[in-house]
Amino acid sequence: MCLFVCVHVCRCVCMCVIGCVSDWV
Repeated sequence: MCLFVCVHVCRCVCMCVIGCVSDWV
């Protein structure tokens, strides 16, 4: 769930490294 939310929000708010990377990339 966290990963999905991170990728959707793309704000690097969660502890999801993949989400952060996707946001930066």
